[in-house]
Amino acid sequence: MYVRVILLLGLCFTVSTQAANLLQQRFQFKQAYQAIQKQDIEQFQQLTENFQDYEIAHYLTFFQLFHNIEQAKSDDVKAYLEIYADSPTANILRTQWLSQLAKAKDWEQYQTFYQPQKNTILQCHALYARLQQGEPLKQWQMQAVKLWLVGKSQPDECDPIFAELYKNNVITPELRWQRTLLSLQNKQFRLANYLAKSLDQDKKVWVSRWQAAHKSPETILKKVKYADSTIARDLLIYGTKRLARRNAKLAHDYWDGFKQNYNFTESEKDEIDSYIALWAADQKVNESLSWLMEAEIQNEKMRQSMLNIALTQENWAAIIKFVTDFNDAIEAEDQWQYWLARAYEQTGKFEKAKAIYEKVAQHRTYYGFLAAERLQQPFAFEQAEFKIDPVAKQKLLENPALIRARELYFLGFINYARMEWQQALKDLKQDEMQVLTAITSEWGWHDRSIRTASKADMHDDLSRRFPRPYYDWVLNQAEDRDIAFGWVYAIIRQESAFQTDAKSGANAMGLMQLLPATARQMANKYKIKLAANKDILNPEKNIELGTGYLRYLLDRFDDNYLLATAAYNAGPGRANRWRKERACIAPDMWVELIPFSETRKYVKRVMSYTVVFEYLMLGHEDVEPMRLSPVQEQGC
Repeated sequence: MYVRVILLLGLCFTVSTQAANLLQQRFQFKQAYQAIQKQDIEQFQQLTENFQDYEIAHYLTFFQLFHNIEQAKSDDVKAYLEIYADSPTANILRTQWLSQLAKAKDWEQYQTFYQPQKNTILQCHALYARLQQGEPLKQWQMQAVKLWLVGKSQPDECDPIFAELYKNNVITPELRWQRTLLSLQNKQFRLANYLAKSLDQDKKVWVSRWQAAHKSPETILKKVKYADSTIARDLLIYGTKRLARRNAKLAHDYWDGFKQNYNFTESEKDEIDSYIALWAADQKVNESLSWLMEAEIQNEKMRQSMLNIALTQENWAAIIKFVTDFNDAIEAEDQWQYWLARAYEQTGKFEKAKAIYEKVAQHRTYYGFLAAERLQQPFAFEQAEFKIDPVAKQKLLENPALIRARELYFLGFINYARMEWQQALKDLKQDEMQVLTAITSEWGWHDRSIRTASKADMHDDLSRRFPRPYYDWVLNQAEDRDIAFGWVYAIIRQESAFQTDAKSGANAMGLMQLLPATARQMANKYKIKLAANKDILNPEKNIELGTGYLRYLLDRFDDNYLLATAAYNAGPGRANRWRKERACIAPDMWVELIPFSETRKYVKRVMSYTVVFEYLMLGHEDVEPMRLSPVQEQGC
């Protein structure tokens, strides 16, 4: 009964009084949520009996249903889904309810509540529900075939509907062959072998050849005598790629022959040419630079490989050639303009170099800062704070989704707050997104403000794009550890964009994205109390541990901020290996030659962000140069 009471209250938001104080409403909401968690129905009813026009009151209904889904009534779930169909909570509740109905084998209700889902298990349950309700196979077999025809094993929950397909001879030999090919391309060989059991002998042979090409591509490719066919060409492409990863030079030689004897499309030829060239560059094949420059496909990865080889060889003429050969859009990018200028400088064309540096130095980018340093001139920061119309701001503050996002954020229900923020954002125009950026910044919801600023093209609004929360704490910890405070902020900005509850797939946690093992190591080293992993998410604790780790890295790498930054992202072991491999070269070249794309971009951003934060915190342009100290080893 109490669920229906709250549902009715949700409908009355717009007509009920505004008597309750907002802080009191928040306090009351928290108490009601705690009552749900304690299963204290009496207290819950008392707290919500006079719960007036609080914009997120219906979330209590959602939490009550969600946390007690096994005891939920269909009528209550149906009522919530109908009344709050546009709420981001609706699909969450529906998914949870469908799983419960499947568990209870209530297929009639399942079919009633089902709406298209991304989850494969729920999709299979939906088809099984139709089967159980006696719906003719022809009405749902195409959906079942679509689920079956994939290059991987599907969940066991799909087996009953697949069995129905087999029983009714829907799975033809042609379909089985299609799935076998998908499985081979997806390296799912056990599935491919299972599927191939009922195929004719000719197709079984191709399955064996494919697996041989996977295990030993050179063995299968050196004795190719297949007639030209789609499966033969697919096999040769697969085998050539496998071989290129091991021996790009040999793959290149074989591929030259295959291109002459088989009818590959031009796009297939271009793709494999580029693929071989990239692996040749990785393997330091002598011809790799020319192969890269000859390739028809010129994407970011290809261009970066060309630059890496040319820098390693200090082949400045090659850099001039391939940068000037790029199309106008690429040539205008700061990265390529900077390296073109560096190449001109290295080859004695100083006036050309200076002219390009002057253009690049006008930009607030990593390469713009590098160019300014080459010219020994101040950095350009291009700051322009957006002025927000108070009328437009007030109008947006009345947006129901944004109101809900605000309340959920301040109450600590961050995930749900983000969902409501996304709901508010999707229908806004660019000028409204600019207002939203200012609003979320004022709330201290910095990760949303940063994301919205990017969508709103507010790239020059540095105060909102580079906020400084926990200011005293960051400065105190930076001072205690004797590290640059701007660097600490730059690490936080790049790691989490100030999202306090951020967690990565590797379980890195909090503002500075610390792994639990690293956090415990720093806690022991610096005598910091860390009772449980959840404490790592505490912002001040996270900064204390994170700055301790930064100090540890600086100590390990002789106060070299460049190496410590690379180590923070890729690990100290890799940074140490790169130091030994690439010692004694200019720092800008060292950064460009970092082999991991993610780490290379990370270092560039952190180095440039450090400068921006120092500019904002010091309040003038006389900031330190980027901390790109030379990477030294014995013998430099």
